Amino acid sequence: EHEGSPLLILAGPGAGKTLMLAFHIQHLINRRSVAPRAILAVTFTTEATGKMIETLKKYEMIESSAYPRISTLHSEARRILSKNFEKIGLPADFFVIDTDESMMLIKDAVEDLGLRGRMSIKELKKEIDRKKENNVHFSDPQVDEELKKVYERYEHLLLYNRASDYSGLIMKAARLLSQNRELLAKYRQRNQHLLVDEYQDMNKAQYDLICLLTGNVDNLFVVGDDDQSIYGWRGADPSIIMNFPKNFEGGQISSDLNQCWRCTEHILQGALGLVSHNRNRCHKTLHSKCGEGSLINVLHSPSEEREAKAIADWIVEKCSNGSFRPSDIAIFYPIQGIPNKMIEELKSRGVEVECRGGGGIFKDKDIRKILAHMRILDNPNDNLALRKCLDSPTGRGIGEERKQSLRRIAQRTNRPLWDIVARAHSYEELEKWQKSFRRFAKQVNELREKSKELKIDELVQLLADKIGATSSNVDELKNLAKLLPKGSNLQDFLRMIRDRRLDVTEGGAGVKEGKDTVKILTMHLAKGLEFKVVFLLGMENDIFPNPRYNTEKQIEEQRRSCYVAMTRAREELFMCYVTRRKGPPIRGPIRLDGKPSPFISEIPQKHVRWSKAQDLT
Repeated sequence: EHEGSPLLILAGPGAGKTLMLAFHIQHLINRRSVAPRAILAVTFTTEATGKMIETLKKYEMIESSAYPRISTLHSEARRILSKNFEKIGLPADFFVIDTDESMMLIKDAVEDLGLRGRMSIKELKKEIDRKKENNVHFSDPQVDEELKKVYERYEHLLLYNRASDYSGLIMKAARLLSQNRELLAKYRQRNQHLLVDEYQDMNKAQYDLICLLTGNVDNLFVVGDDDQSIYGWRGADPSIIMNFPKNFEGGQISSDLNQCWRCTEHILQGALGLVSHNRNRCHKTLHSKCGEGSLINVLHSPSEEREAKAIADWIVEKCSNGSFRPSDIAIFYPIQGIPNKMIEELKSRGVEVECRGGGGIFKDKDIRKILAHMRILDNPNDNLALRKCLDSPTGRGIGEERKQSLRRIAQRTNRPLWDIVARAHSYEELEKWQKSFRRFAKQVNELREKSKELKIDELVQLLADKIGATSSNVDELKNLAKLLPKGSNLQDFLRMIRDRRLDVTEGGAGVKEGKDTVKILTMHLAKGLEFKVVFLLGMENDIFPNPRYNTEKQIEEQRRSCYVAMTRAREELFMCYVTRRKGPPIRGPIRLDGKPSPFISEIPQKHVRWSKAQDLT
């Protein structure tokens, strides 16, 4: 019911932050008669948007016709740009490219400029994203000259391909509003009440956009937990939440939400004891409403094989006797490769697992190729999708040199790639290979004709067969197609996929509720989830914290990541380390000193029980 000044609700895990936002929406509409259209609630993932709407429905807080605008900040930025595209120099039908396509265009930019510089394509991508996330103008004299040239050419190629990259959405929207006073006044008038979830995940560009969108700063209402700020790798800055009273005149912080309704006391206090070792944080006191519970089990195994067997034995036993279901259990890990033995062991026992690393199913090359084919069937002028198709079996016989010639002709003539493919015989550089291009065009046209007679899931299977894709992710993509309302078409499906891909980029885990599987996820995907039982793998001295990221700031973020993963557990928490791990999780075998992660020793030992693999069952 707070009003009259900006307010930050600072609350820990399981304290009801989302519920508090929902109650504030109810209060504004039902008690203060605020028009729903004057309220904008910002979340960080589409999943979180869905949960907010579910909460409003569950508690029947307001009439469904009275829902305010609830959106991710990137979706809101995209809407602003779509409605005012001409003011920022974007085409009306611009779309958001994925990481692969961004890397492709940066590589094109480097080749067009004839650069062979210090930075790799991956490093250039990282630097460009970092500058955009911090809302740094590339005209700034402190920006590296080579980076500036690549950026300018990259932005030109984005425009040619009628696209924006993900990190550019926020920066472009902020720039648009800051440079157009009338437009800024219009959006501020519209957003009389701005509510922000997960405020600790803000980067500088997002913070700037929030400030621009806030119609009445006294009506700014945000919730968050600085201890759960774990996205520093994409620019998130925990100082933004800690400086809330400084950044907004009259800003207040409330710590009244100090009861945890998720974790037992041992898990909660153990996690708080760990994160309290961070110097840069807001102090908070939390207590569990779920009882004392079991001690945190620190599990030591001599090898990753023995660890996998012990954990699989425990899971099979507990699921067989009805103590837990597979969907009650999650396994989190800090770096790629750590859970491989675990996955093999569980599958060999007939336990169904659902694995999620960064990118979800969209990290699967075959899935990306299937989607590229679907995009080119929907819109033959989609240059980037066509290039992906050329890299698939459909484009067999068209080598890299020919593809680059195709690209250069298209850019020189300012025509879509498909036009050049269809008229390859007209260009001297392509004349030798016109048969290959003709064969490619014929295949695409045949697929387009077939697609008119098929359901979307049938089209997915047809394309999977065409490129030889056999992974289980194909079935998952088909299942997504079956979620579409009756009468939906290919455009509807691609729109849904676009939103899901954005969600994964924003940090959503993409875990399907109701599927009775053990979830195996990276720690960065732990946010927003909860399970009765959690296993944390890779809790070794030489792995977590990662010795390659050893500044105080980096270690504090890894400590927060561990805190977040720990507080996903409702009843049982296992923190697991091994003496020998063969690797190669990153680059080559990992040599361990046999010691547990220092994070384990930072947990108050009264909340911990040490055990060995043979003691688990």
